[in-house]
Amino acid sequence: MENIKNKRHLLPFGKYKYIKDIKDAKASKYLLISILFFLSSCAGFHHGINPWCPDEYRGKTQKVIVRGNSLYPLIKNKEEVKLRVGYYKKRKVGRGDIIAFKYPGRETPVIKIVKAVGGDKFLVKERDDRKCELIINGDLLKDWRGSPYIFSNQKMRMLKLYEKDYKGIVPDGFYLVFGTETCDACLDSGKFGFLDGNKIIGKIK
Repeated sequence: MENIKNKRHLLPFGKYKYIKDIKDAKASKYLLISILFFLSSCAGFHHGINPWCPDEYRGKTQKVIVRGNSLYPLIKNKEEVKLRVGYYKKRKVGRGDIIAFKYPGRETPVIKIVKAVGGDKFLVKERDDRKCELIINGDLLKDWRGSPYIFSNQKMRMLKLYEKDYKGIVPDGFYLVFGTETCDACLDSGKFGFLDGNKIIGKIK
């Protein structure tokens, strides 16, 4: 084995240190292996995004367990899907895309369908029962059954607020997102308004 006494050895993170004997060299080797193992573990995860892995070390495709029925029958509760992290860094978000995004107070990502993108026109259509429907680019927004999305009075107020403030046009870099149907408890644009594109984690396959 090569005599490495008094040789300069490059350790991780760019720091130099003199290795005095073979035991120090072996310790350095094991340290490097441990660091590489940690970074490689960031490439995959189970049951959600791994919060311990920095964004730059996350793999391109990760597995997510879906919680809830807001995307039924497209995606069922507890179904495992693939999340392509960073998919939209070089691509545009399209209508109909199923996306995962960060939401304050939630450890796991929220998954919804993009129904309107920047530049799309939307109109809140009030009903006699104090609920509303939503028209996007002249077409009535419909659920997976082919029936109109019907929003509660609370969600109607949120949507009308955004319609008024933005003159019925989705701004660039923002989106309207919903599940396959809507309900009072559904965490969608009827609850929080436009989704900021910077919150999008990636695309669901």
